[in-house]
Amino acid sequence: MKTKINYSLEIFPEEMEIRGNASAIDPETDERIARMIEKQLAEGNPWAWCGVKVTAECEGFTGHDFLGGCSYASQAEFCDNGGYYEDMKEQALENLRLNLSKTAIRGTRARLLLKALNQ
Repeated sequence: MKTKINYSLEIFPEEMEIRGNASAIDPETDERIARMIEKQLAEGNPWAWCGVKVTAECEGFTGHDFLGGCSYASQAEFCDNGGYYEDMKEQALENLRLNLSKTAIRGTRARLLLKALNQ
């Protein structure tokens, strides 16, 4: 049985400081990149410094993956092949599987408990 998985992508403002985290090359490069990111944010690009959440959803059940400290020109750039998006979809799917396994175990326990309470 082939099950349809729906993926969604959300971004949220990154709380981590830009400076010291934008580039690990050297302080000068980090400062230059931080200024560039701040400029992009001021110009309205939310992808300039953000966190990303990818959700895998199937029949009301969900799994998620998160990535912080992201800096991209756009969603399209983030989603381009070879980037993190495909990896995050796989991780969200793995999290969905884990959540389904936990739900199945809880469902079995709940059925047994209900049966015991009804005796």
